[in-house]
Amino acid sequence: MNKVNIWISAAIILLIAAVLGNAWFQRERSVPIAVENNAVKSFFADKLDDLQGKSIDLSQYRGKPLVINFWASWCPPCIAEMPDFSKFYQQNKDKGIEMVGIALDNPTAVRNFLKEHPVSYPILLGGMNGIALSTSLGNKQGGLPFTVVLDGKGDVVFQKLGKTSLDELKEAVPSGH
Repeated sequence: MNKVNIWISAAIILLIAAVLGNAWFQRERSVPIAVENNAVKSFFADKLDDLQGKSIDLSQYRGKPLVINFWASWCPPCIAEMPDFSKFYQQNKDKGIEMVGIALDNPTAVRNFLKEHPVSYPILLGGMNGIALSTSLGNKQGGLPFTVVLDGKGDVVFQKLGKTSLDELKEAVPSGH
């Protein structure tokens, strides 16, 4: 084999390794969209407390496009995405799009955090129930932040484990509500 063939073979092997490595990495980070219908029904049948301790019936969000964001005050990527979430909610709440942040954190820590970093969308206190909701909606890894978008029929149209950008939200939320 001459040197040119050796270099071509090495380049092909490296290219294949890069493609396979990227596919493996993406597979590890992605969250499957398939969520059991029962998980969404359970979400809408549940209640969580707001920051004042009032029980909020999640069924009030049924029938509208809904962005659900699971987060914690100690989570840097959660904090980083909050300004984009606030901006998105401000731009879309009058169009019938709902958004709710579900804090998986100590209620006092959440309240103190939001005094310093207010958001425009409703925040609910998830506690252990919020962790179970997050898992049932597809967050099998249990990481944060975790964002789910439901269309008006209650079908999951987007899931992401990790920071979600404003552009991703705009693309994920169904238009023509």
